[in-house]
Amino acid sequence: IAFFLPHDAPVRIAIFDVRGRRVRTLLEGKREAGKHTVIWNGGNEAGSPVASGVYYCMLTAGKKTLTRKLVLVR
Repeated sequence: IAFFLPHDAPVRIAIFDVRGRRVRTLLEGKREAGKHTVIWNGGNEAGSPVASGVYYCMLTAGKKTLTRKLVLVR
């Protein structure tokens, strides 16, 4: 998951299932301006693999939030 920050900001990236339950938080903390990449290996908070299906990635940076649909195929 690649993203670009125009300026330093607190960032949170989380994965949610179709029911809105948080599956995993990938990143939480302040990041500098520029390009960043985070990898989701298809696991939950405990490290166990999740089922194939549709998930949502929510990126919050400062006061802005972006949500994108992901399809996990195993």
